[in-house]
Amino acid sequence: PTENNRGKVGVAGMGINAAAALDDIITRMGGGSTLRKIFAPIWVKGPVKNFVQGRTVVVGDAAGQSKPTTAGGIYTCGMGGILAGKAISSFLKTGEKRHLATYQKEWTSRFGREFEKQIIARNILEDLDNKAINSLFKSVTPKIIKEIEEKDNFDFHVSAIVRLLGAGRLLKMFLAVTESKCRQIQARYK
Repeated sequence: PTENNRGKVGVAGMGINAAAALDDIITRMGGGSTLRKIFAPIWVKGPVKNFVQGRTVVVGDAAGQSKPTTAGGIYTCGMGGILAGKAISSFLKTGEKRHLATYQKEWTSRFGREFEKQIIARNILEDLDNKAINSLFKSVTPKIIKEIEEKDNFDFHVSAIVRLLGAGRLLKMFLAVTESKCRQIQARYK
């Protein structure tokens, strides 16, 4: 909700018709009129190779700083902007291009390992069928959700989730992934 019976509604998904999905949600919520529709893809395959090329500096979604798992990026993209701004400021004061290179080094130092883990998680999850995804969600208990909410930083969630799930639940997830892959292979040969 924003003001005067207005609100913002968003949808996201791979391979969906965003306009149709948005219209469906608005209809299910009782209808209404649309003031503006904005559509944009979000890069979720991890950071681009170079944040700086010559005198061009890319930040945020354009630099691949949106989280590979959720496509969120307020913190990671925002920090990209801050780090880029500092690097550009240093460059403008000195004229030395080496200052621009500090931007990517600092961002990667903060987020690189987490993004590597998230890319792996995304690649695994994208290959799962619905049965495996349902199995994974069943293994996440309210207690785990509460612990994540209370103790962990959502912007670095892969490590927190792995730690909270423990070995038993991780084994269940591994089995769900393996079973999903087996079903996919069997389906190809039927």
